[in-house]
Amino acid sequence: MGDDLEYVLDIDSRCLSGFCLKAIMQPIVENSMKHTEVPMDTPLRVWITVGFAVYDNTEYLVIRVVDNGQGFRKEKLEEIAGHIRQINISPLHHQHANIGLLNIHFRLKMYYPHDTHTGIVLGNADRGSGAAVEIRFPFQTHAKQEVSADVLQRNHCG
Repeated sequence: MGDDLEYVLDIDSRCLSGFCLKAIMQPIVENSMKHTEVPMDTPLRVWITVGFAVYDNTEYLVIRVVDNGQGFRKEKLEEIAGHIRQINISPLHHQHANIGLLNIHFRLKMYYPHDTHTGIVLGNADRGSGAAVEIRFPFQTHAKQEVSADVLQRNHCG
């Protein structure tokens, strides 16, 4: 995109030792590039911050991607929020594999099946314009054992 794209990375250096599932940021940044409309002669701006938050005495890595576009329409936010709720209730029955945001949430829920704070949170930027997507998951410095067939079976059968 050349001069039509500007980005800012703000990464807490303590996060550099953290483990992260592969390709969880790529679809979000791609969505900004594909779907964001900015005024003519205004570059698309993407801010990516990586830091920490604590929920229920557990430290979480939090990745926030914000752009300077028009933000999510209310109807779209409600639609995606409904799909996210469905994934939270029954991850193996989600049928929206073509939506990158839902795939990220699904993968995080499968990797951290019992963590209520893990997943994505959607909204619009605090400053009034642009989409804001937040990814949260427990801070770890190494990968845990892959999701076992036992977990998949338990989630699938209820």
